[in-house]
Amino acid sequence: MPKVTVKKIHAVAKWRWVGSSSDTVCVICNNALENTCPICFRPGIDCSPAFGQCGHHFHLHCMEKWMSENKLTCPCCRAEWSYKT
Repeated sequence: MPKVTVKKIHAVAKWRWVGSSSDTVCVICNNALENTCPICFRPGIDCSPAFGQCGHHFHLHCMEKWMSENKLTCPCCRAEWSYKT
């Protein structure tokens, strides 16, 4: 077997959502927050989680679509939605 020498490494980051089991799923699309939403291609790069002042969180694109089709309320608690800063 030939000997292989690594000359350069290109590290790629990966994020993982850490929380309780109820905090790991986007309730709008029902996909895990660490996975892509139905609109995105690369998790954590194209669509990061959107955190609300109410404490709930969703995929960013899912929340943007939700707000364009519904009143500006949280899908979980129906409180007025505002992004956590």
